Amino acid sequence: MAQESEARFYLYAVTLPGTEGGVVDLEQMQQTERALPARIAQLYEGHAVFCRRAVELLRAAALIDARREPGLLLPEDREKARRRAAGVARRELGPVPKQAEPGRRELGFLRSMTGDGLTGLPETVPALADRVWLLDDGCGLAPDYLRVIAEEAQKRALHHIVCPNPLHPEEPEAVFLPERRLAFLTAAATGGVAGETVRHVRLDSIPDIERRRALRSAMRADAKLQQALLSMAEKHLQSAAILYEEIRVWETER
Repeated sequence: MAQESEARFYLYAVTLPGTEGGVVDLEQMQQTERALPARIAQLYEGHAVFCRRAVELLRAAALIDARREPGLLLPEDREKARRRAAGVARRELGPVPKQAEPGRRELGFLRSMTGDGLTGLPETVPALADRVWLLDDGCGLAPDYLRVIAEEAQKRALHHIVCPNPLHPEEPEAVFLPERRLAFLTAAATGGVAGETVRHVRLDSIPDIERRRALRSAMRADAKLQQALLSMAEKHLQSAAILYEEIRVWETER
C-alpha cells in the first residue's frame, strides 16, 4: 500500500519557470536591467513577457469553458448534485459527532499548468486513497458536489485535502480523506491514475437531456477554443523555460 508521505501537491495553479509559481514583477525587473549586460537584460525581459503572456492566455482559457455555457445548468440541477453528495457523505463518513472540532482542511493543486501542459501528480491519488469516487464534470456540477463533501468532512472532524481546479481556483476538483483512504475527484484531476473506483457518479445526467443537446455544438466549440488557448500558454511557458535556463547559466558562471 502506498504511504501518505509519498503524496505531493503543487503550490500554484501555474508553475512559472524561475519564479516559484509567482507572478513576475516587471517593474522590479526593469530596475534590475540597468545593472545587467544588454544580452542578459533581454533574457530577463523576454522571460517576464512570456510568463505574463502565458498567464493572460490561461485567464482567457478559463473564461471559455464549456461547463459554463449559459443556459446549461439551472439552480435545481446544482441542488440535486448537492443532495447526492450529502447522501453519500452520510453513508461513507458516518454520523456527525455531537461535539467535535472542525476537521483540518489543507489545500493543494493536484494539477498545475507548466511547459508540458496541465501536468498532474499521478502518484498522489494511490498514495492517499484506495477507494475513489469518480465524478463526471462535463456540465460543471462536480464543484457543487465536492464542496458538500468537504463541508461534511469538516463537520465530522476529518482531515481532508481540497484540490482546486488550476483554471478555476475557486472550484474544487478533488477532495481527499486520508484517514479513510478515500477520494472524490473528477476524471480530469486523476492524471490517469486512480485507486479502485468505488462508484462512477454520473453528474452529467442531471441537466435536462434536451437542454444539453441544444447546447452541444456551442460546448464543443468552447472546448476547442479553450484547448487552443491552453496550447498557446504551454508554448509560452516552454519559451520562458528556455530563457530561464540561459539566465541560470549566466548567474552560475558570473
